[in-house]
Amino acid sequence: MRFGLNLVLTVLLGLAFTSAAFADLEGARKYVDEATERVKGGDFDAAKTKLELAEAELEGVAADAAAPVKQQIEALKKQITAAAGAEEKKDLMRQIESQIKNMDNLMENQSYGRADEIAAGLEKDINANKALLGEDADAFLKKLATVRKVAGRKLVEGDILRAEARVNSLEDGWPEKKKELAEGSPAAQQSAARNTYGDIESARSYLKDLPADNEKVKSMQERINKIEAELTSIGAAGEVTEYARRMKDYWTTYKEYFEGWETESDTPPSFADFMSKS
Repeated sequence: MRFGLNLVLTVLLGLAFTSAAFADLEGARKYVDEATERVKGGDFDAAKTKLELAEAELEGVAADAAAPVKQQIEALKKQITAAAGAEEKKDLMRQIESQIKNMDNLMENQSYGRADEIAAGLEKDINANKALLGEDADAFLKKLATVRKVAGRKLVEGDILRAEARVNSLEDGWPEKKKELAEGSPAAQQSAARNTYGDIESARSYLKDLPADNEKVKSMQERINKIEAELTSIGAAGEVTEYARRMKDYWTTYKEYFEGWETESDTPPSFADFMSKS
């Protein structure tokens, strides 16, 4: 009698577990169906949540019974990944195209520096997303390389024009400075020399970042060097000699107070020495 009762209980428990497992399997299928609808509607986050619920329902379900549903789940996951990637690519393409349009407008308005900055930023972003963009990345990068080449050339041309204006200003002011060095008072001579050296260094600063092999840049460097050579020559032959003459007059006036003044030389020091001590 007791044996028969145990058998009945075992059968009933087996039926209960089977019924629960079947319910779990049906629940998983329901979530999979709902996930499929969410994918169709483009709501990928909601679809992922439904699939997680389906996987939770399958816990404890026999492997052979759960296998078909798991296959559906994996297939939907791949579909979601592909669809999400396509959507991400579409968004990125829109952003890139918008930036390129802005860059083209800047080029038309001759804002070459800003256009080059945008192109440089786009190059970095596109290279970081090559896997997502695929062949479109190469097409974008080719266009950006062309824009940067032209923008760079235009920027150099603009820098050369500004440098030429600075060198022209140096040359225009040199005759007057040269006259002051030849005829001016000692204070005026010293001031003219210092100002001219400052102007020379300023002009050179406009050239330092320009391509040294550019013919216009070479010409400007030669023009600056010419003025510097003339300034040095005038200083050595005139201004510093006058400085030495003034010093000898000083020694003559106060000869009773100083010994050995006759040994003072008329040979001028170098112009650089004079400028550093005056």
